[in-house]
Amino acid sequence: MRTCLGELSVKPRHYQIDDDWYLHIYLSSAGPALDLSKHLAQWCLSQGFELGSDKLIVHPSDVALHSSSKWFYLLNERCQLLVRRDELSLEDALIFFLQDAGKSSVNPDELLAALKKNESVNEVAPQDLDVENLEFSPTTDASKIH
Repeated sequence: MRTCLGELSVKPRHYQIDDDWYLHIYLSSAGPALDLSKHLAQWCLSQGFELGSDKLIVHPSDVALHSSSKWFYLLNERCQLLVRRDELSLEDALIFFLQDAGKSSVNPDELLAALKKNESVNEVAPQDLDVENLEFSPTTDASKIH
């Protein structure tokens, strides 16, 4: 998936909370989260990824990752453990997240345009993907981010 996202000029950051893995896409500014999520879900399906509660979930959110878990792991681009969150001071953890965001943030308008362009190139019609029945989890409550 990282390679496929790279073709869209997206560099997701890798995190693990408990047994779940997260690819987090930082946006450089506020953007239409639900619209981006729907197009990202369509893109995932067009790339052959399965979406579902036990597979891949797209979480639109205006809240960063919930990092208070004792089992929050910061991973490198090969998904290897860099450091556990509880091994860092709050200040060091904030610096780490800000550096991650700075290195990997993407303009939301450019991302949306790239996703839409990919749809038109691949002739993927939204109605063919039944996006309306996919499980989205829009939330502002970080404790509900799964």
